[in-house]
Amino acid sequence: AGRQAQPEAYAAAARSVRDRAERGDVVVVPNVSVYWGIVRYAVGPGWGRPLAVMPVPNAEWARLNERIGRSLGADAPRRLGLVPERDFVEANGVRYVLGSDVVAATRDAAHVWVVTRERYPVNLKTDPALHPSEAVPPETFGEGELVVARLDRGARP
Repeated sequence: AGRQAQPEAYAAAARSVRDRAERGDVVVVPNVSVYWGIVRYAVGPGWGRPLAVMPVPNAEWARLNERIGRSLGADAPRRLGLVPERDFVEANGVRYVLGSDVVAATRDAAHVWVVTRERYPVNLKTDPALHPSEAVPPETFGEGELVVARLDRGARP
């Protein structure tokens, strides 16, 4: 359980998503470190700055920024790059979203690809009209450490 997913697993999972996702699809990666690995290989090493692409800050992160603001000035968190600019990166018409509450981000997508890591449990919230794909079974990478699954919109066949 303490082993790390290897770079080869991230590269293979990212390649799978990149090669199968279509324009307008959304790729959701709930965990920050998994997201960094996936976009590094799916989009490229110049995909962006890690702290600029983050989900909505949680209470702990907000408290940290408040303390920094009190010590260094109200605009210090932004100056230091500690305030996220967005929760996604877009490449080739595919949006790679970081976070687990992605109802708004998945509302218009025909297909949503979800990349998870076995050891990081997730309570994913997507558009309720999405369901596990019957056409594309989930794939695993790195001895089952990473899972890529597709959700499809609409009525179940």
